[in-house]
Order: sequence, then structure tokens, then C-alpha cells
Amino acid sequence: MTSSLTTGKLLILYMLDRTGGPVAMPRLSEFLLDQTLVNLLTLTRSYAELEESGLVRAENDTDRTFLCLTEEGEEALRLFYGQIDPALKEEADRFLRAYGTQLRDERDLRTDWHRVQGGCEVTLKASEKDVRLMEITVRLPDETSARAAAENLKKNSEEIYRYLIEKMF
Repeated sequence: MTSSLTTGKLLILYMLDRTGGPVAMPRLSEFLLDQTLVNLLTLTRSYAELEESGLVRAENDTDRTFLCLTEEGEEALRLFYGQIDPALKEEADRFLRAYGTQLRDERDLRTDWHRVQGGCEVTLKASEKDVRLMEITVRLPDETSARAAAENLKKNSEEIYRYLIEKMF
């Protein structure tokens, strides 16, 4: 029998592989915790060990962290694929189908902000099928403005994109 730590790590790799791109950690956590496959402590340890071993890479967004499968993670999944219970794979696939659009939207529209000398920079990145549609970076005077701008950029991204395209052509 496989330990819950190993099961959790293999399912994380499996789900990242099935989505074909970064997935927000809260979505992965939602599935693994709802299925009672791991507890929060084991889940946290799974994430840390996967990242430390280079099987996944973390990317930070303003309010979330996304995990990406690395080549090493793909290889590990190939080696241990047979150890994942088929019923768990089916449950994971069902979850991914149910949340597919939401997972894609979360992945394809990202905002982030960070401090720079004299203020903060906020970046909006919009992609579709791994093709970057736009990337906008704005410098603002303080953290409060940066947080608000990040949220508003994300909320109004379609309108901003349309406006820019109209003005360019």
C-alpha cells in the first residue's frame, strides 16, 4: 500500500500532467483534501518535497501560487504511473473536467506586483493556449495602489485588451 504522502505527490504530478499547464495550488489542495487522501500537514509536505526535488516549479501570482510540472516531474510520473490507483485517477479526471474552464482562466490571466525602488510595479499577463496575448506593467507609488491595481487589472482585463487593440488599429 502506498503512503498518503506518496499518493498525494503522485496525484499532484498526475493532475499537473493532465492539465498541460500551471495549476493554482488551492485547486489541487481542494481536490486532495476533499477526497481525504491527505491531511493539511501531509499536503504541505508533499508540495515542499516536490519543489525541493525539482519535480515541480512554483510561480507566484498576486494572491496564489501556481505549480508547473518540470521535465523531471514528467519522468517521475512515467516511472511511477502504475502506482496510482485507477479509481483515484478517474476521480482526478472528473475533478479536472468539472473545473477545466476555471483552471484555464486562472492560468491564463495572472497579475502580480512587487516593490521596486520608489514604489511598486504591477504586471498583468494574459495568455491563451500558452500564447501570450498581452503583458502590461505599470509603476505605482505604493503597495495599496499596487494591490488595488492588480485586482482591477484582473477584473477588467478583457475590456483593457479590447481597448488597446482598438486604439492600435
